Amino acid sequence: MGGFALVKQNVVTILANEAQSSENIDPEEAKNDFETAKNNLEKAEGVKDKVEANFAFKRSKARFQVAVKSKNF
Repeated sequence: MGGFALVKQNVVTILANEAQSSENIDPEEAKNDFETAKNNLEKAEGVKDKVEANFAFKRSKARFQVAVKSKNF
């Protein structure tokens, strides 16, 4: 997760490792993924598991937020 953004003369340029259009996000699936990731983060033990669970949680939270805003979920 992460990337860079440049705003210059009313033009936004984004450089990211991964992107997904809001039209391609199913709100129900995003909600389920978010809940699963949240539960996995709470149950994670050990540094590696916590880092991986945190990454999955942040990604699923971002997808769910986009789904909610774009689909009036």
